Amino acid sequence: MTTTNFHESLNELVTDARFRSLALTKNFESFLDIYGINEAETMHTFSWFMAPKGSHGFNDVFMKEFLTNAWTMIHGQYGAHTKTFASSKFYTNLSPVAFQHTSFMNTFIDRDMVKEVAGADIVITDVATKVLVVINNKFNQAHCDKAVAYFGAEKFNFFENKIFVSFDGEAQASTGSQWMYMNNEWLINVCANLIEGQQGGNWKANGIVKEYYQFLTGTPWGTSHEQFAEASATLIADYYDVITTLKTYKTEVNPGVALIDINPREYATTYFGKVSQKEYEILSLYWSHRNTFNTFFQAAELEAATKNLAKTIEGKSYGIDRTYIRNGLSFTPSFAAYRADKAFMNTIFDVEMVWDMNKNLNIGLVVNKASWDKLTAVQRHAIKKDFGFTSDLLNDRVTVASTFFKQDWKNQDLTKVVTNYFDKVHGYLGNIGVRVA
Repeated sequence: MTTTNFHESLNELVTDARFRSLALTKNFESFLDIYGINEAETMHTFSWFMAPKGSHGFNDVFMKEFLTNAWTMIHGQYGAHTKTFASSKFYTNLSPVAFQHTSFMNTFIDRDMVKEVAGADIVITDVATKVLVVINNKFNQAHCDKAVAYFGAEKFNFFENKIFVSFDGEAQASTGSQWMYMNNEWLINVCANLIEGQQGGNWKANGIVKEYYQFLTGTPWGTSHEQFAEASATLIADYYDVITTLKTYKTEVNPGVALIDINPREYATTYFGKVSQKEYEILSLYWSHRNTFNTFFQAAELEAATKNLAKTIEGKSYGIDRTYIRNGLSFTPSFAAYRADKAFMNTIFDVEMVWDMNKNLNIGLVVNKASWDKLTAVQRHAIKKDFGFTSDLLNDRVTVASTFFKQDWKNQDLTKVVTNYFDKVHGYLGNIGVRVA
C-alpha cells in the first residue's frame, strides 16, 4: 500500500469493512477498562450480571465463574510465568469444584462504595463464604493503595477471603501490587457457554447474553475465528505502515509525549490547545478504536518479526509460510530436501508465537496431532528423544519445545528462536524419515 497522506490512510483503515468486522477483544483486551460516561454504564451492566438476583435470570452463574477464574489465577493455573497470588489466603476453604456446590445467591454487589473509597468501583461481599472482592476499573496507584488499606482494616476482619481485582492491565506493572489483573476473556467464555446451553430455552435471556457477548467482542455471536484471522492478516499486510506509524506518532508541540498515550481525560485537563486540530482528529480515531489498535500494534510487532525471519532464512534450505492464529502467528516450514513429501511435511511441524493476557510471548515448536498419529512408533520415539520431551498429546497438538519472553520481547530474539527451532527440525528429519506410516 502506498501511503500519500497519513491521516487519510488512517481514516481509510478505520472505515475498512474488515476493520469494522473484527472482534475488538479477541486479543485479550478488556472493554471493562474504559473512560468516560461509558465507564459507568459498563460497570453497572457488569454488576447487574454479577448480582445473583438480577432480572437477567442467570442466578449466581457469573459470580461463580468470576470466583473460579480468580482462583485459577491465584493458584498459578495459567502457567508459571503468569503473575500469581499463591501467598494469598483467598479461597482457603474453597476450590472450583466447591464453587459449583456453593450458593452465592445472597451475595451483595455494592456500586456506591466508590464514593467513599476511590478505586473501589465495585465491592462484592458474601457473608456465608466470608468472601470480599474489591474491583477496580482504572488503576491509580495512590487510590488503589488506600483501598487495600481501607479494606484491610480490623472492621473487615470477618471476611477471611479477600481479593483485589483490577480490569486495568496497569496493575500488572505495579511493583508489589496486591491487585490482580483480570481481563474479560472469562466473561466472554461464560456468555458463550450460556448461549450454547440456552438453545431452545429462555429466548429472552438468550438474546440478552448474546447482546452482551457482542458488546464484549465487538462481533455478533456465531462469527468464526477464521474470519478474524483472515481480516487481521490482510489488514496488517495492507496497512502495516500506517499502523506502525500510529504507534510511534508524537505531537509536534509535546515531542516528549507519545500521542497515543494521551487519553481523553488528560487531553481535556492538560493538553487542550497544545495539539493541532489534525493531531486531535488522529487522537479521536485512536480513542474510538483503542482496543482494535492495541491488538494491531501487537500483530504489527509480530509481523516485523516475520520480515526479519524472511531475511534470516534467505540462504537456508527451507522456506516458511505465515498464518495468523488467535493471539499470534504460526510459521510452517517447507523443506526443499523433502519436496516429494511437502504436503505431509507441512502438516507435521509448526512454530507458534502466542502472547498471553499480560502481553508475555511464548514461542513453541508444535507437532500437529493428526500428523503425529500417522507417524510410526519408531518415528515418534526418535522425535521424542531428539527433541527431549516425554509427554504424549494435548487435545490437538504435541508441544516439543517452548521459549518464554516477558513483555519487553524483541523481534531479533524471536527470529533467532524460530530459526533455531527450524534448523533443529531440519537437522533431525533425515534421522526419523518423513514417509507416512
